[in-house]
Order: sequence, then C-alpha cells, then structure tokens
Amino acid sequence: MNTNPALQKRSLCVGMPVRDLLFRIETVPTRGQKVRASHFEELSGGHASNAAVAITRLGGEARLCGFPAR
Repeated sequence: MNTNPALQKRSLCVGMPVRDLLFRIETVPTRGQKVRASHFEELSGGHASNAAVAITRLGGEARLCGFPAR
C-alpha cells in the first residue's frame, strides 16, 4: 500500500445509514403467538456504512455521506 497521502486512494460512500435491531428467539412463533427474546443486539448497517467500514479495515480512507432513516 502506498503511504504517500497524495497518492492514496480515497472513497466517498453515499447511502442511507440504518440501525438493525436483532432479537434472538428459541423457536419460530406460530401465527399470533408471542415469544420472549433471549438476546437483543443493536447494530449499525446499510450498504454505504458497511462499505466504509470495510474500506477502512483494509487500510483505505473512506467518508460516509447520507441522511439517517426516519
């Protein structure tokens, strides 16, 4: 990888950052049945967000441009 900042490739990732809510359940509920989740996790996502994270993890420089979902 080139360490010269003038020659390093940069990326602009454009898209809508989103928030994923993950609920872990033991069984798939039947219609109308309610089940309690055994685990909850909140993750950031979206195509542009994920691409920006991957680029930086690979050593590149990335910027994210987008509006959060409403």
